[in-house]
Amino acid sequence: MVNMKILKEIDLEKKIKEFFKGTMQVNAPLKAYTSIKIGGTAKFLFIPCDIDDLSNLVNFLNSLSIPIFIIGGGSNLLISDEHLEAAVVKLDAAFFNKIYRDGNTVFCGAGVLIAKLVEFTKNEGLSGCEFLAGIPGTVGGALVMNAGVRGLGSSKSKEFHWMADILKKVQFMDKEGNLFWQEKEKCEFGYRHSNLKENIILGACFKLKPEAEQNIKHNFKKFIERKRMSQELSRPNAGCMFKNPEDSPLTAGELIDRCQLKGRAIGDAQISSIHANFIINCGRASFQQVKALMQMIKDKVYTEYSVRLKEEVEIWEKTV
Repeated sequence: MVNMKILKEIDLEKKIKEFFKGTMQVNAPLKAYTSIKIGGTAKFLFIPCDIDDLSNLVNFLNSLSIPIFIIGGGSNLLISDEHLEAAVVKLDAAFFNKIYRDGNTVFCGAGVLIAKLVEFTKNEGLSGCEFLAGIPGTVGGALVMNAGVRGLGSSKSKEFHWMADILKKVQFMDKEGNLFWQEKEKCEFGYRHSNLKENIILGACFKLKPEAEQNIKHNFKKFIERKRMSQELSRPNAGCMFKNPEDSPLTAGELIDRCQLKGRAIGDAQISSIHANFIINCGRASFQQVKALMQMIKDKVYTEYSVRLKEEVEIWEKTV
């Protein structure tokens, strides 16, 4: 007897291959695409070759009501160990990795690694991206969450640098496959927030300024040194797990540290002894172990300080 489910999936693959020019993987393992090295499989993983390829794919998936997830560098992302009946799209082709200069403006594709953007602008004698030094992930992901860091002043300084500060405009595709350019002012940027999440970022223009090479290198070095001294770099992790609370003078990391939770572990998931807002994968940590450790943190911080921590990390899991 023919297995109708298998037959349908074979037909689906065949239909996609009729128009899709990029790379397609079925039942794709996702842990290799996340910085914390945790994740199950997805029904499909697509790497489109250009905008037309992406648009055709988005329209086709929408016609079948197949959920679409966009993955960049896989940092700030925690994925369930279970199979996800979804399509994961990664803008990893050369088309989405373009970067070039036009005067003091730099265009950067969404798939470009943050490290590549920083290095490019440094070599071009353009200042404004130094604060991004050492931040993992891609430009697209950093824009969605409005990535940022504290300034180079005192550790208690209220000065922050954000992606929004250097953005001029962003190009994106909506879930119907339509293309748009949007000015920074319409992106609704906030702390670890923008209104870009519901769309697929394709690229962006950044407004920078000329600066002496030694000054750019000095600031770059300072940001890198601080990151190496204060953040967890030795084990796979997803970056900061929780947002800094608005109703507390203490950061999320300070609250967790004061609750004496550094080093606490559930299985191979462990709260970093270097930065309390990081959970590291000590070997074979599972999604459920990390989730349980996050719940422990939230419960303890609320009990001790009456502060409800909110996740900064994006979580993909089955909802039904």
